[in-house]
Amino acid sequence: MRHISTCPTKTHAASGKLSIQLTWYGTNLSLLNREYIEELLGRAGFARIEGASFGCTNSCLPELASLDNRERESFFVEAWR
Repeated sequence: MRHISTCPTKTHAASGKLSIQLTWYGTNLSLLNREYIEELLGRAGFARIEGASFGCTNSCLPELASLDNRERESFFVEAWR
């Protein structure tokens, strides 16, 4: 698995900078949000990145949506290389 740098000086999204600060100096384990995860996926080489809704998928594998079981605790993003 490839490591993606989460250095505040290399992060462009303001929400990503906030997530990093809160994670490094706060008590939460994960503060990812859709904007920041899209930035990280783009840096990791994913070209097509789309938000998705609970129970829905934009992929050719509709059974993926049946794996979603935490609607209130999650956000959904799909990415293709």
